[in-house]
Amino acid sequence: MRYPPPDCVRFTLSKKASTNFVRPVGRPWDEKTANKWYRFAQLSHAFGQNDQAAAAYRGSADLSPKQAFPLGGLGWALYEAGRYQEAIAAFEEAEKRQPGYLKSAPEVEKRYQESLAAVKG
Repeated sequence: MRYPPPDCVRFTLSKKASTNFVRPVGRPWDEKTANKWYRFAQLSHAFGQNDQAAAAYRGSADLSPKQAFPLGGLGWALYEAGRYQEAIAAFEEAEKRQPGYLKSAPEVEKRYQESLAAVKG
């Protein structure tokens, strides 16, 4: 089999990231795939690979548009990377998807509040 398969697109997470990922195009996504992206994001985040984690959390969030938790993880990874404006946007998007999400996840809400404080200076 050719790598990558012809129905895939290669993309780079960021200029800093040296890892490329292959993301299938035109294939039906399912919750199982979204969960794999989420688990990969959590692992990347645990190892301090915040840019890689952010990209994977975003992939998971895109694949499961009704779930808030991937966006909470995205916000947290962006917060730890010092990208506070983007973190705020992710936290607020999570709250839109699932009203009350931030209150139900106190550690995530804490990062949201700290991001707001960092932006205000």
